Amino acid sequence: MLFSGTFRRGVNTPPIARPFALALVALMLGSVAAHAVELQPGDYVMLAPDAGPRLWRIDPATFQRELIASHGLIGQGGRIAVDARDRIYVPDQTNGIVEVDAATGSQTQRFTLAELGNRVPRGLCIAPNGGLYVAAGDAILWLDVAAHQSRVVTSGGWLSEPHDVDVGPDGRLYVAEFAIPLSTASPPWRGSIVRVDPSSGAQTRVAEHGNRLLGPFDIEVAPDGFIWTANRGYVSGREGAFCRTDPNSGVSVAVSQGVPGYSSMRSQALTIGAHGELLLADCLTVGPNCATPFLYLQTLFPNGPTYPMPVGPIATAPAGATSTRAASWGRLKTRYR
Repeated sequence: MLFSGTFRRGVNTPPIARPFALALVALMLGSVAAHAVELQPGDYVMLAPDAGPRLWRIDPATFQRELIASHGLIGQGGRIAVDARDRIYVPDQTNGIVEVDAATGSQTQRFTLAELGNRVPRGLCIAPNGGLYVAAGDAILWLDVAAHQSRVVTSGGWLSEPHDVDVGPDGRLYVAEFAIPLSTASPPWRGSIVRVDPSSGAQTRVAEHGNRLLGPFDIEVAPDGFIWTANRGYVSGREGAFCRTDPNSGVSVAVSQGVPGYSSMRSQALTIGAHGELLLADCLTVGPNCATPFLYLQTLFPNGPTYPMPVGPIATAPAGATSTRAASWGRLKTRYR
Protein backbone atom coordinates (compact mmCIF):
# COMPACT_ATOMS: atom_id res chain seq x y z
CA MET A 1 0.00 0.00 0.00
CA LEU A 2 1.31 3.43 -0.77
CA PHE A 3 0.73 6.23 1.71
CA SER A 4 1.95 9.70 1.36
CA GLY A 5 2.26 12.81 3.43
CA THR A 6 3.85 16.15 2.93
CA PHE A 7 6.37 18.32 4.68
CA ARG A 8 4.62 21.47 3.53
CA ARG A 9 1.03 22.51 3.51
CA GLY A 10 -1.17 22.51 0.48
CA VAL A 11 0.66 19.77 -1.39
CA ASN A 12 -1.59 17.12 -2.81
CA THR A 13 -1.36 14.29 -5.26
CA PRO A 14 -4.07 13.95 -7.91
CA PRO A 15 -6.19 10.81 -7.98
CA ILE A 16 -4.47 7.73 -9.31
CA ALA A 17 -5.47 5.50 -12.18
CA ARG A 18 -4.73 1.87 -11.47
CA PRO A 19 -2.54 0.47 -14.24
CA PHE A 20 -4.20 -2.90 -14.81
CA ALA A 21 -3.42 -2.90 -18.53
CA LEU A 22 0.28 -2.25 -17.94
CA ALA A 23 0.40 -4.91 -15.26
CA LEU A 24 -1.20 -7.42 -17.63
CA VAL A 25 1.32 -6.64 -20.35
CA ALA A 26 4.15 -6.99 -17.83
CA LEU A 27 2.96 -10.43 -16.79
CA MET A 28 3.16 -11.56 -20.42
CA LEU A 29 6.79 -10.49 -20.86
CA GLY A 30 9.65 -12.93 -21.17
CA SER A 31 12.38 -13.67 -18.62
CA VAL A 32 14.31 -10.50 -19.49
CA ALA A 33 12.50 -7.39 -20.69
CA ALA A 34 13.82 -3.92 -21.48
CA HIS A 35 11.83 -0.82 -22.40
CA ALA A 36 12.61 2.76 -23.33
CA VAL A 37 11.17 5.04 -20.64
CA GLU A 38 11.56 8.78 -20.18
CA LEU A 39 11.92 9.78 -16.55
CA GLN A 40 11.15 13.32 -15.45
CA PRO A 41 12.36 15.00 -12.24
CA GLY A 42 9.89 14.09 -9.51
CA ASP A 43 8.89 10.75 -11.02
CA TYR A 44 8.81 7.78 -8.67
CA VAL A 45 10.73 4.61 -9.49
CA MET A 46 9.92 1.31 -7.83
CA LEU A 47 11.41 -2.18 -7.81
CA ALA A 48 8.41 -4.44 -7.24
CA PRO A 49 7.97 -8.23 -7.01
CA ASP A 50 5.28 -8.15 -9.67
CA ALA A 51 5.36 -11.67 -11.18
CA GLY A 52 9.11 -11.41 -10.91
CA PRO A 53 11.39 -8.42 -10.23
CA ARG A 54 10.22 -5.44 -12.26
CA LEU A 55 11.50 -1.89 -12.27
CA TRP A 56 8.70 0.63 -12.80
CA ARG A 57 8.32 4.33 -13.45
CA ILE A 58 5.32 5.72 -11.54
CA ASP A 59 3.78 8.97 -12.69
CA PRO A 60 3.49 11.25 -9.60
CA ALA A 61 0.26 12.82 -10.90
CA THR A 62 -1.68 9.78 -12.08
CA PHE A 63 0.26 6.92 -10.45
CA GLN A 64 0.09 4.98 -13.68
CA ARG A 65 3.01 2.57 -14.04
CA GLU A 66 5.39 2.19 -16.96
CA LEU A 67 7.75 -0.76 -17.14
CA ILE A 68 11.47 0.07 -17.35
CA ALA A 69 13.08 -3.37 -17.02
CA SER A 70 12.45 -6.80 -15.55
CA HIS A 71 14.34 -9.91 -14.45
CA GLY A 72 17.88 -10.16 -15.78
CA LEU A 73 20.46 -8.92 -13.24
CA ILE A 74 17.94 -7.42 -10.79
CA GLY A 75 16.51 -10.67 -9.46
CA GLN A 76 17.37 -9.96 -5.81
CA GLY A 77 17.56 -6.19 -5.67
CA GLY A 78 17.67 -4.10 -2.49
CA ARG A 79 17.17 -0.39 -1.78
CA ILE A 80 17.96 1.48 -4.98
CA ALA A 81 19.20 4.93 -6.10
CA VAL A 82 19.36 7.17 -9.18
CA ASP A 83 21.87 9.81 -10.14
CA ALA A 84 21.42 13.11 -11.98
CA ARG A 85 22.68 11.54 -15.19
CA ASP A 86 19.68 9.26 -15.37
CA ARG A 87 21.25 6.01 -14.18
CA ILE A 88 19.43 3.66 -11.82
CA TYR A 89 21.61 1.63 -9.45
CA VAL A 90 20.35 -1.60 -7.93
CA PRO A 91 22.26 -3.51 -5.21
CA ASP A 92 21.69 -7.19 -5.98
CA GLN A 93 22.48 -10.07 -3.62
CA THR A 94 23.87 -12.19 -6.46
CA ASN A 95 25.06 -9.74 -9.09
CA GLY A 96 26.56 -6.96 -6.96
CA ILE A 97 25.90 -3.42 -8.21
CA VAL A 98 23.74 -3.25 -11.33
CA GLU A 99 23.20 -0.14 -13.45
CA VAL A 100 19.92 0.21 -15.37
CA ASP A 101 19.53 2.74 -18.17
CA ALA A 102 15.89 3.82 -18.35
CA ALA A 103 16.40 5.12 -21.89
CA THR A 104 16.90 1.56 -23.10
CA GLY A 105 16.08 -0.66 -20.13
CA SER A 106 19.53 -2.21 -20.47
CA GLN A 107 21.22 -3.69 -17.39
CA THR A 108 24.98 -3.63 -16.73
CA GLN A 109 26.90 -5.24 -13.88
CA ARG A 110 29.22 -2.52 -12.54
CA PHE A 111 30.70 -4.26 -9.48
CA THR A 112 30.70 -7.98 -8.74
CA LEU A 113 30.40 -9.35 -5.22
CA ALA A 114 34.11 -10.19 -5.35
CA GLU A 115 34.89 -6.55 -6.16
CA LEU A 116 32.84 -5.57 -3.11
CA GLY A 117 35.05 -7.76 -0.91
CA ASN A 118 32.43 -10.53 -1.03
CA ARG A 119 30.10 -8.28 0.92
CA VAL A 120 26.43 -8.56 -0.03
CA PRO A 121 25.01 -5.09 -0.87
CA ARG A 122 21.61 -4.22 0.61
CA GLY A 123 21.10 -0.51 0.01
CA LEU A 124 22.80 2.49 -1.55
CA CYS A 125 22.58 6.19 -2.30
CA ILE A 126 24.29 8.68 -4.58
CA ALA A 127 27.29 10.52 -3.12
CA PRO A 128 27.05 14.35 -3.40
CA ASN A 129 30.40 14.50 -5.23
CA GLY A 130 29.62 11.53 -7.44
CA GLY A 131 29.91 7.82 -6.94
CA LEU A 132 27.85 5.62 -4.64
CA TYR A 133 27.67 4.93 -0.93
CA VAL A 134 26.72 1.29 -0.40
CA ALA A 135 25.60 -0.59 2.71
CA ALA A 136 27.17 -4.04 2.30
CA GLY A 137 28.14 -6.76 4.75
CA ASP A 138 29.15 -4.98 7.97
CA ALA A 139 30.47 -1.94 6.12
CA ILE A 140 29.70 1.25 4.24
CA LEU A 141 31.58 1.40 0.94
CA TRP A 142 32.25 4.24 -1.47
CA LEU A 143 32.31 3.29 -5.15
CA ASP A 144 33.63 5.36 -8.02
CA VAL A 145 31.67 3.85 -10.89
CA ALA A 146 33.49 5.74 -13.66
CA ALA A 147 36.98 4.79 -12.43
CA HIS A 148 35.83 1.39 -11.17
CA GLN A 149 37.40 1.94 -7.76
CA SER A 150 36.14 1.29 -4.24
CA ARG A 151 37.11 1.91 -0.64
CA VAL A 152 35.74 1.06 2.77
CA VAL A 153 34.38 4.18 4.50
CA THR A 154 33.74 2.39 7.79
CA SER A 155 33.06 -1.13 9.06
CA GLY A 156 32.31 -2.94 12.30
CA GLY A 157 31.75 -0.86 15.41
CA TRP A 158 28.04 -0.06 15.59
CA LEU A 159 27.57 -1.74 12.22
CA SER A 160 26.72 -5.40 11.96
CA GLU A 161 24.08 -5.55 9.23
CA PRO A 162 23.63 -2.10 7.70
CA HIS A 163 20.69 -2.30 5.33
CA ASP A 164 20.61 1.19 3.88
CA VAL A 165 22.40 4.54 3.84
CA ASP A 166 21.52 8.12 2.95
CA VAL A 167 23.34 11.46 2.92
CA GLY A 168 21.99 14.12 5.28
CA PRO A 169 21.87 17.88 4.62
CA ASP A 170 24.94 18.12 6.88
CA GLY A 171 26.94 15.99 4.44
CA ARG A 172 27.23 13.07 6.85
CA LEU A 173 25.97 9.55 6.25
CA TYR A 174 23.00 8.08 8.10
CA VAL A 175 22.82 4.31 8.25
CA ALA A 176 19.89 2.00 8.98
CA GLU A 177 21.59 -0.67 11.12
CA PHE A 178 19.28 -3.65 11.09
CA ALA A 179 20.55 -6.17 13.60
CA ILE A 180 22.70 -5.03 16.53
CA PRO A 181 22.58 -6.48 19.12
CA LEU A 182 20.56 -9.47 17.90
CA SER A 183 20.95 -11.52 14.75
CA THR A 184 18.26 -11.52 12.08
CA ALA A 185 17.98 -15.26 12.73
CA SER A 186 16.40 -14.53 16.10
CA PRO A 187 13.58 -12.00 15.97
CA PRO A 188 12.67 -9.59 17.38
CA TRP A 189 15.25 -7.54 15.55
CA ARG A 190 16.71 -4.52 17.31
CA GLY A 191 18.91 -2.21 15.30
CA SER A 192 19.73 1.50 15.44
CA ILE A 193 20.52 4.58 13.37
CA VAL A 194 24.24 5.33 13.00
CA ARG A 195 25.83 8.58 11.79
CA VAL A 196 29.11 8.24 9.86
CA ASP A 197 31.67 10.90 8.96
CA PRO A 198 32.40 10.14 5.27
CA SER A 199 35.98 11.42 5.57
CA SER A 200 37.17 9.74 8.76
CA GLY A 201 34.68 6.89 8.99
CA ALA A 202 33.95 7.82 12.62
CA GLN A 203 30.64 6.41 13.85
CA THR A 204 28.09 7.90 16.25
CA ARG A 205 24.98 6.10 17.37
CA VAL A 206 22.12 8.54 16.81
CA ALA A 207 19.18 6.44 17.99
CA GLU A 208 18.72 3.09 19.73
CA HIS A 209 15.99 0.57 19.11
CA GLY A 210 12.72 1.24 20.88
CA ASN A 211 9.37 2.97 20.38
CA ARG A 212 8.86 1.00 17.14
CA LEU A 213 12.37 1.73 15.86
CA LEU A 214 13.10 -1.97 15.50
CA GLY A 215 15.04 -3.46 12.62
CA PRO A 216 15.28 -0.38 10.34
CA PHE A 217 15.99 -1.37 6.74
CA ASP A 218 15.10 1.70 4.67
CA ILE A 219 16.25 5.23 5.51
CA GLU A 220 15.68 8.74 4.14
CA VAL A 221 16.95 12.01 5.60
CA ALA A 222 14.56 14.91 4.99
CA PRO A 223 15.79 18.41 4.08
CA ASP A 224 15.03 19.49 7.68
CA GLY A 225 17.47 16.85 8.96
CA PHE A 226 14.86 14.54 10.48
CA ILE A 227 15.41 10.87 9.73
CA TRP A 228 12.69 8.59 8.39
CA THR A 229 12.93 4.80 8.54
CA ALA A 230 10.90 1.75 7.58
CA ASN A 231 11.25 -0.93 10.27
CA ARG A 232 10.82 -4.68 10.36
CA GLY A 233 9.18 -4.62 13.77
CA TYR A 234 8.55 -6.95 16.68
CA VAL A 235 7.58 -10.05 14.77
CA SER A 236 8.92 -11.54 11.58
CA GLY A 237 7.27 -9.64 8.73
CA ARG A 238 4.73 -7.80 10.89
CA GLU A 239 4.24 -4.88 13.26
CA GLY A 240 6.82 -2.81 11.44
CA ALA A 241 6.33 0.93 11.76
CA PHE A 242 7.51 3.98 9.87
CA CYS A 243 9.46 6.18 12.28
CA ARG A 244 10.61 9.79 12.36
CA THR A 245 13.80 10.37 14.38
CA ASP A 246 15.19 13.65 15.70
CA PRO A 247 18.91 13.65 14.77
CA ASN A 248 19.81 15.74 17.82
CA SER A 249 17.87 14.06 20.62
CA GLY A 250 17.69 10.60 19.07
CA VAL A 251 13.99 10.39 19.95
CA SER A 252 12.00 8.28 17.48
CA VAL A 253 8.26 8.52 16.97
CA ALA A 254 6.18 5.96 15.10
CA VAL A 255 4.21 7.93 12.53
CA SER A 256 2.36 4.98 11.06
CA GLN A 257 1.44 1.57 12.38
CA GLY A 258 -1.05 0.52 9.76
CA VAL A 259 -4.39 2.00 8.83
CA PRO A 260 -7.79 1.80 10.56
CA GLY A 261 -9.20 -1.70 10.38
CA TYR A 262 -5.84 -3.43 10.27
CA SER A 263 -4.10 -4.71 13.38
CA SER A 264 -0.62 -5.01 11.92
CA MET A 265 1.62 -3.58 9.26
CA ARG A 266 4.54 -4.77 7.19
CA SER A 267 6.41 -1.68 6.12
CA GLN A 268 8.10 -2.18 2.76
CA ALA A 269 9.70 1.10 1.69
CA LEU A 270 9.48 4.89 1.82
CA THR A 271 10.66 7.91 -0.11
CA ILE A 272 10.44 11.68 0.11
CA GLY A 273 9.02 13.19 -3.07
CA ALA A 274 10.05 16.25 -5.02
CA HIS A 275 7.45 18.42 -3.27
CA GLY A 276 8.13 17.15 0.24
CA GLU A 277 5.49 14.43 0.14
CA LEU A 278 6.16 11.27 2.10
CA LEU A 279 5.33 8.02 0.32
CA LEU A 280 4.97 4.85 2.35
CA ALA A 281 4.83 1.39 0.81
CA ASP A 282 3.10 -1.08 3.10
CA CYS A 283 1.72 -4.61 3.12
CA LEU A 284 -1.50 -5.28 4.99
CA THR A 285 -1.79 -9.01 4.29
CA VAL A 286 -1.43 -11.42 7.20
CA GLY A 287 -0.24 -14.51 5.34
CA PRO A 288 3.38 -15.57 4.92
CA ASN A 289 3.74 -14.05 1.45
CA CYS A 290 3.57 -10.28 1.61
CA ALA A 291 3.68 -9.97 -2.16
CA THR A 292 0.20 -11.38 -2.59
CA PRO A 293 -2.46 -10.45 -3.27
CA PHE A 294 -1.31 -6.82 -3.18
CA LEU A 295 0.88 -4.41 -1.39
CA TYR A 296 -0.50 -0.93 -0.98
CA LEU A 297 0.83 2.46 -1.88
CA GLN A 298 -0.37 5.43 0.14
CA THR A 299 0.35 8.97 -0.94
CA LEU A 300 0.40 12.19 1.02
CA PHE A 301 0.69 10.63 4.46
CA PRO A 302 -1.27 10.75 6.69
CA ASN A 303 -4.32 11.87 4.74
CA GLY A 304 -3.61 10.68 1.25
CA PRO A 305 -5.42 7.95 -0.66
CA THR A 306 -4.19 4.37 -0.80
CA TYR A 307 -3.64 2.41 -4.00
CA PRO A 308 -3.32 -1.38 -4.18
CA MET A 309 -0.38 -2.41 -6.33
CA PRO A 310 2.71 -4.58 -5.91
CA VAL A 311 5.39 -2.45 -4.24
CA GLY A 312 9.00 -2.58 -3.18
CA PRO A 313 11.94 -0.18 -2.82
CA ILE A 314 10.80 3.22 -4.04
CA ALA A 315 12.29 6.69 -4.56
CA THR A 316 11.98 9.97 -6.40
CA ALA A 317 13.85 11.06 -9.52
CA PRO A 318 16.21 13.89 -8.51
CA ALA A 319 15.72 17.49 -9.51
CA GLY A 320 18.98 17.32 -11.43
CA ALA A 321 17.85 14.48 -13.64
CA THR A 322 17.75 15.34 -17.31
CA SER A 323 14.49 15.17 -19.19
CA THR A 324 16.06 15.10 -22.65
CA ARG A 325 16.53 11.35 -22.39
CA ALA A 326 14.97 8.66 -20.28
CA ALA A 327 16.19 9.21 -16.77
CA SER A 328 16.96 6.37 -14.44
CA TRP A 329 17.40 6.20 -10.75
CA GLY A 330 17.14 3.77 -7.98
CA ARG A 331 16.44 3.09 -4.21
CA LEU A 332 15.02 5.75 -5.50
CA LYS A 333 16.66 7.95 -3.22
CA THR A 334 18.24 10.78 -5.07
CA ARG A 335 16.16 13.84 -4.38
CA TYR A 336 18.88 16.48 -4.57
CA ARG A 337 21.97 14.64 -5.70
